[in-house]
Order: sequence, then C-alpha cells, then structure tokens
Amino acid sequence: LPEVWRLYFASVRAATFRNWPFTEGCACTPERWEPDDDPLEEHKKHSADCGFLSLQKEPANLTVQEFLKLDKLRMRKALKKEVSQKMTKVEDKAKMQRCGIKNL
Repeated sequence: LPEVWRLYFASVRAATFRNWPFTEGCACTPERWEPDDDPLEEHKKHSADCGFLSLQKEPANLTVQEFLKLDKLRMRKALKKEVSQKMTKVEDKAKMQRCGIKNL
C-alpha cells in the first residue's frame, strides 16, 4: 500500500505518535485539551466532515470501493485546503499591489 493509505490503519497512525515532544504550549496539542478528553469526540468537534467518522467498520474490512471512496474524500479535502491557502496568498499579494498603485 502507498504510505498515505497505510495511515488509514489505527496501529500505523498510533506509531507516528511515539517520541512526540509535547510540552506546555506545544503547537501539536489542540487548544484547551484536557487529560480526560475523548480524542474521537474532539475529532468530531473539529473535523465533522472527516470520512473516517462515517465508517461503520474497521479500515481492514473495507471493500476496495469503500477504500477508494474514503481516499477520494481525503484527497478532495487536501485539495480544498491547498486551494484555499493559495487563494489567500493571491489575495494578500493583490492587496499589496493595490496599495502600491494607490501610493504612486
């Protein structure tokens, strides 16, 4: 499986959390995280449109069609995020150019 697909399995994702340098104020820790918070419930609050949340079975039991649909949702979300970031950069540059033109 491609690396990104292997991350669909909880055991592989959990392995990525080893040796993380969590400290007070760490940018990796969600804001207002409490020790008794349920990670799944927090994930639902912050990422309600996550394809994993709609799964009714373990990733290992997905059909090929279900697996590809989940990956399509992941890719769509990643592309939307990237386009949004690019749009923000373009808008910021346009704002700077307009200011430069006004100052001529």
